[in-house]
Amino acid sequence: MSIELRHYQDQAIDAVLAEWAEGHRATLLVAATGLGKTTMFAELLRRRAPHGRSLVIAHREELINQAAARIEAQTGLTVGVEMADARSSHLAPQQVVVATMQTLRGRRLGGFARDAFATIVIDEAHRSLAKSYRTIADHFAGAKLLGVTATPDRSDKLGLGAVYQSVAYQYDIAEAIADGWLVPLTQHRVHCSALDVSQVRSHAGDLSEADLQQAINVDAVLHQMAKPLADLTKDRQTLVFMPGVDACHGMASVLSGYTQARIEVIVGNTPPEQRKAALAAYQAGEVQYLVNCMVLTEGFDAPSTGAIACCRPTKARNVYVQQVGRGLRLSPGKVDCLVLDFHGNSGRHRLVCPADVLGGATLPPDVYAELTGMGSVAEDIAQATAKVAERKAKADAAKAAKLAAKERARLWADSQYHTEEVNPFAGLGVTAGRGHAEPPASAKQRAFLEQAGIKLGEADVGIRSASKAIDAVLDRKRKGLCSYKQARILTQRGYDANVSTKEASAIIDRIREAEGWKRSA
Repeated sequence: MSIELRHYQDQAIDAVLAEWAEGHRATLLVAATGLGKTTMFAELLRRRAPHGRSLVIAHREELINQAAARIEAQTGLTVGVEMADARSSHLAPQQVVVATMQTLRGRRLGGFARDAFATIVIDEAHRSLAKSYRTIADHFAGAKLLGVTATPDRSDKLGLGAVYQSVAYQYDIAEAIADGWLVPLTQHRVHCSALDVSQVRSHAGDLSEADLQQAINVDAVLHQMAKPLADLTKDRQTLVFMPGVDACHGMASVLSGYTQARIEVIVGNTPPEQRKAALAAYQAGEVQYLVNCMVLTEGFDAPSTGAIACCRPTKARNVYVQQVGRGLRLSPGKVDCLVLDFHGNSGRHRLVCPADVLGGATLPPDVYAELTGMGSVAEDIAQATAKVAERKAKADAAKAAKLAAKERARLWADSQYHTEEVNPFAGLGVTAGRGHAEPPASAKQRAFLEQAGIKLGEADVGIRSASKAIDAVLDRKRKGLCSYKQARILTQRGYDANVSTKEASAIIDRIREAEGWKRSA
């Protein structure tokens, strides 16, 4: 079938081809769930067909079958499947082989020549650090490699740079919602007083699944989750994420007491036929609540999903994004996706919330603390961020005001000092000046006073004022009082200047320390 690509899909494909053209063997394409990653890499394989065959690697049966059907229908290329008993043809090789990572190993992998493929795509590329994936990539070392994922960040903090040399293109949830390709998020934080995960241990960057299931799979917690779940979702089709098999069945049992709607459970060991039937019934709208333990975070496409119940607290943003991403696809009549965020006593753990999905990374602690957990997620982030910014602005203004007051005080002190400079005899009890018809101070008087540390400068000092000042200097010396320079400092700061030189030195040292002077050389 012919398909018209969206603008970002075209840009993504061009970006990947450009990375390969520049010599990078392995590159990443990061796009949020619901944006058509299969559509993008299918078109990429069509454009790469002249260079040779292509290999697509995934890790689950649903992903394999979806990818094979979509590639063949969209591109017209021949597609073979390499999974369990299904084998691609070696006699008349298909242009594209879609294989599970679990199957393509050992002799099965060795059955393919090392130059069998020109292009390799790894779906859910955040898994590709595993040895099994790297062995496949190394076997076909000459092939160009593309990793496709919605969540490049891993809970164990290991970097994908060990496999990929670049990120060719990235289009995240916030951008896609803003551009209208995904529905907005609406949240409702539900407090469960009986839920306590404070003592749950951490493992590989997230909460221990076993400990978490033990904390949640108790009647009190399940009832505190199930009733608001039924009340708030109304007629929305809902994916319910739980920790562990027992918790899934426990939730389904309790939830059935609050709703007449059909509930199905899918866990890792659900028989394939039962699993297919449950998924088909959900996609047909016959099932309202699909309870699972993290088996529907990848490759599950049900655009009609209108609510996500996050009953599995997590510290890992990538895990939370995978859960919430299942509800963001566009669907006729769908205006938003409701995220129910259940929480209790988290203790030391910093749990991920709906705002982290739009934030692109874990939110700053001060913004996180201001979140209400209610209503539009985008508005909640904006309001919390604004509150933090307002608080910071007030703190900055207060700090600036305090500094300004301190500066004004310093300037006032300086102005007082300079005002007193008009009277060079301050500290001697003598007022400088020159009376009418009074002769100016003589050169000898000025020289004496300057030598005593009294800087006359351009001051107009009369002969009588100079004489009184000289008498005062000599009188201080006879009485063993401190020097004029010391007396001036003490007088300016309100101290009694009639102290000895030693006492004055001690006082001035304290002043120096308090005011932070630098001792002159």
